[in-house]
Amino acid sequence: FQAALQELQAFFRQIITSSSIDIDKLDYLLSRFRDIEGASQQIRGTLFEFIAEKIAAYEFRSSTIHLNRVFSDPDSVKKRAEADLTIEGGRTLFFVECKGTAPYSVVPHEQFRKWIQEQVATIYAATRKRPEWANREITFEFWATAPLGAESQALYDQIVEELNTNRYKLR
Repeated sequence: FQAALQELQAFFRQIITSSSIDIDKLDYLLSRFRDIEGASQQIRGTLFEFIAEKIAAYEFRSSTIHLNRVFSDPDSVKKRAEADLTIEGGRTLFFVECKGTAPYSVVPHEQFRKWIQEQVATIYAATRKRPEWANREITFEFWATAPLGAESQALYDQIVEELNTNRYKLR
């Protein structure tokens, strides 16, 4: 266990110095923690969010990126949703959901369904009630280390086809 932790630490140092990640190596390292599978999934997700933040800063040319912001629907305080990344990019707000799934798997449909049908609506409702965001364009993006399954892709296609893009965009 100690050797695996040291190897993981060296791997993280390599990521920081090179700004690149070897997904196969990460998968191998995390597989060495089978006894603590829940923890390795959390490490994978947290690491992916960290990397996504760096990519987003470059991709959206923004230094205003917030991690793990929680938004409440103003009409129902019980409805809350977390945006893994909230990026203020000029006239556009970007909300990114990150799923650090094992690379040879598929994003679990229930996680994708919850994001596209519940979290997006809650975050959108919250943005409309904030005066500083009321007139901004909004884009929601789903970033994952594994592909969507057929059921999730069909749901995405259906929602995008019916979407009023004057409200927000989905990618």
